[in-house]
Amino acid sequence: MRSNHLTAILLLAAALCGTLAFVFWPQADAPSAPPGFAAPDFTWQTFDGKSSALKDSAGRVTVLHFWASWCAPCKAEFPHLLQAVKQNPDIVFLALSSDSDRTKAEKFLTEMGATPAPANLLFGWDKDKKITYDLFMTVAYPETIILDKQHRLRRKIPGVAEWQGKELQAYLQQLQKE
Repeated sequence: MRSNHLTAILLLAAALCGTLAFVFWPQADAPSAPPGFAAPDFTWQTFDGKSSALKDSAGRVTVLHFWASWCAPCKAEFPHLLQAVKQNPDIVFLALSSDSDRTKAEKFLTEMGATPAPANLLFGWDKDKKITYDLFMTVAYPETIILDKQHRLRRKIPGVAEWQGKELQAYLQQLQKE
């Protein structure tokens, strides 16, 4: 009887460790869907209250970047993201905030020097997290999803992306050529 309890406790502990490792140990470039999976078209609200849609960037490589103003890694990464935006003017970047409070997200963007934004940088607000959670299953910030010109999911980067790294820059350029 005691052996059964010990076995059950060990199995439960192993399952808990595996779950924690999955949640807190980012999988570099872990795919969010099978290769070639088409991203669903969606509409988001801009900070000025207008609507915009993913289909508006059809035919262009599109980078979806999920962030929140309260996220410390997001604050550290955002300046590097802005630099990547400037280095890749032919790529559309959508920085989608999951903040519940729009004014905090807007303040974050101002503090980061993201406003006014370059033409290839779009900002969206996902107050209800329907895009973030429901469509792309993003639960930890920051997270980046790279779509090719046909809006197929090509890469998912949980955690801070190496925006200035040679590998990621080369990958973005390769997608541009396809």
